[in-house]
This record gives sequence, structure tokens and C-alpha cells, in this order.
Amino acid sequence: MGRSRPTFNSDEAYLQNYSSLHYPKGNEVAIIVNSGICDAVRASIYQYVVDLARDGYFGLIYTVDGASPSGLKII
Repeated sequence: MGRSRPTFNSDEAYLQNYSSLHYPKGNEVAIIVNSGICDAVRASIYQYVVDLARDGYFGLIYTVDGASPSGLKII
């Protein structure tokens, strides 16, 4: 299982890392993507993380290989 975030543009670089100042809602959003489709949807997922950040949520992308619903609970 991998974990990643996109690189933010220079004018939004302050959103790159978690800070309670920039993420006052204190919420982390796990975005779980099957590794088999990750490359095909990467641009859309990265844009989603940027959109979440702009709304005050810290998104982390997790790539998984064939995890079952019960296996996803440990993430």
C-alpha cells in the first residue's frame, strides 16, 4: 500500500503539508484507489485532493492491491 499527495502549485504550496493553521477543520480524508487503475485516474484524483485542500480538508491518496472491505478497515 502506498500513500501520496500531489505537488501543489507555488501559490498554494502552503497546502502541501498538514498544518492546523491551514486545515482548521482538522479532517483527514483517505482516498483509496486500486493500484490497477491508479495511473489512469491519477490526474483526476490529484485534482480532487487539491479541491479538498482548498475547502480545508487534508486528503491522502492510498493505493491498494485487491484489498477486501475488511482489509480496508485497517487503513
